[in-house]
Amino acid sequence: MLIHGAHRVAAAKRFSGLSPLTAELITGDGARWQIEKRLTRLRAATLTVFEKCALIGELWSFLNAFSREKVGLCSVEGGDRIADIAALTGFAYDQSRLYIGLHRALAARVVEMLRDRPISEDIGQMRALADRDWAMQEKIAYLLLSGVDSVSEAVSALRGNTRSISCLPTESLRAENFLDMFERMSLAEKHHVLSRLDGLLPPGISISGIE
Repeated sequence: MLIHGAHRVAAAKRFSGLSPLTAELITGDGARWQIEKRLTRLRAATLTVFEKCALIGELWSFLNAFSREKVGLCSVEGGDRIADIAALTGFAYDQSRLYIGLHRALAARVVEMLRDRPISEDIGQMRALADRDWAMQEKIAYLLLSGVDSVSEAVSALRGNTRSISCLPTESLRAENFLDMFERMSLAEKHHVLSRLDGLLPPGISISGIE
């Protein structure tokens, strides 16, 4: 167990009844430290599916970059990387393989488009989306944002089996997506975006000075 921060250490002492706590000092650099930071974040109960995929993807990269001994795993020749991920995270083997697969298969732009949408928490839907190439994923994502309920419905619509497509991707949909993302930005992010937009507007139109 990794405990860091004064409040967490105090709580650990209080609830474990142990004082002093037996601890292993992990320095602030190197592979082991980077691994432990990500494992600590993975234990957070509020992580979304995409956040878990991203963290496990980072762990995957570290395991490929460093020896197994450096990240605290026993040396096994030809070791199974997915088994290593499962051993580090405590996830089941199949669950670890699923998260790695989603991380590698889903286009970054699609992840950003669907990040805050309820459908992104549906593992079955995300697996179906990941089975498509990146160009098709983006088309499906546009349809999901426009109100289509599932990946299979979006695929059928794109094939022309159920209805014509009038929103791929229209200017109005792009505008709606932008406004939706803008609404969820922090105040500092909004100021940054507005400052960038000012230089892109046609002559005679300006948003400079907007507070």
